[in-house]
Amino acid sequence: MHDDRRAQSGLAAAAACVTALLFVVLVVYGIANGASSPCLQTLPGRVIFGALSAMMLAAIGRSILRAVRRRREARSAVAFALPASARLSRIAASVGVKACEIVDSAQSVVMLYGTRSPVVYVSTKALSLLSDEELRAALHHERAHELRGDHRVAP
Repeated sequence: MHDDRRAQSGLAAAAACVTALLFVVLVVYGIANGASSPCLQTLPGRVIFGALSAMMLAAIGRSILRAVRRRREARSAVAFALPASARLSRIAASVGVKACEIVDSAQSVVMLYGTRSPVVYVSTKALSLLSDEELRAALHHERAHELRGDHRVAP
């Protein structure tokens, strides 16, 4: 099976947007036609329109909240990053990524961060738990995100 990196992120994003797009089309159609819309002439139509509007607003609000929270957590972790240890440097060089260490993290973290010059950040806890092969696999995983451009979509 061939891994088409260029198509994957685009197709995944398109698939994720289908439901939201349907909600938006229905809500915009209801707003554009106003109260004279045949859908809004009946009680079930008004209930469905209200439910779709509330669901759409809730989904947008949740997405924004999660993105802000994720960005804040990543920034605070990256603020305490140090240059990579000899082990991490050696493995990162063999994979072809830039890497740094997150010190004093209570969590095991391996993440790609940055839009212009992405860097893989690895917590000291992850380094202590992962073998060289597991770390190499994790770095390859993050490199795949970089090659697909995922860091540009969700920095």
